[in-house]
Amino acid sequence: MSISDKAFIEGRKSIWPEIMARLKACDYSKGQLKILEAYYLKGKEPKWSDAEDAMEEDPIPLVYRLWLHPDQSDESWCAIVEQVLSYRGRGLAGISIKESRRILDQYANSHYFNGIDAPAGFVGGAEKRIFQFLVGETELGRRYTYNPRPKYPEENGYLYSVGGFGFMYYERMCVWLGVEGALNPNSGRNPFYLSCYFLGQWRRYMEADAGAYTEKCLSDIIFEKCIKAYFAAVFSYPCPVEGGDDLDRQLYCQEARDILDNANIPPLLKVWWEEVKSA
Repeated sequence: MSISDKAFIEGRKSIWPEIMARLKACDYSKGQLKILEAYYLKGKEPKWSDAEDAMEEDPIPLVYRLWLHPDQSDESWCAIVEQVLSYRGRGLAGISIKESRRILDQYANSHYFNGIDAPAGFVGGAEKRIFQFLVGETELGRRYTYNPRPKYPEENGYLYSVGGFGFMYYERMCVWLGVEGALNPNSGRNPFYLSCYFLGQWRRYMEADAGAYTEKCLSDIIFEKCIKAYFAAVFSYPCPVEGGDDLDRQLYCQEARDILDNANIPPLLKVWWEEVKSA
């Protein structure tokens, strides 16, 4: 069915109130919501200029372009990224990418979107596909990199980068895994919590600089406490049961256990992991 087909558009109109409920949590104005609605329904481009002397930025950041465009095919996503990377104005592509990172970090990594206080998942279940595409975990995603500072080639990376896995990462995952007494308790858990897709990035981060990560662990008692609580939750979580209502978390913990058992993680974390297993 064509994205211009009347029935297709009517179907999207019926879904828009649920999309808008998510976007309202971002405190967007009515004008901004109208722009996003037109893009969602028909892929209509907003009025703005990407000219070299442009004084404005793209009203629709990259992550919203990927999530909201009517054509969700791989080809469409590639065309969207290529469009953003081709912006002529100085830094406009970087602004769109940076804003997308902020949106994902702030909203897709929030337990507010738990299906109780707000609809489940900030982008309604598209989190995994968007994340894996932007971090280069898919063949298509690996086509695109963005380096705003070419003098620093070590910063050359994909369109989204995960942070340094500080204590907040482990604390938030404890909340997602339902650890009793975890900080920031809430009335529900986001079933599409962005951090639950970070395991591949987490493994690579630990293996890349074990010494620095060990120093970080030793520098803060809260860090050590959160990691040990996370390890205990991962170790004790039930094995996957097909057809169960908690399969996503079970599969996550199974993968995390495999990483902790077999990956080249910092020796200190290996000691803590073994302590949890033998307790």
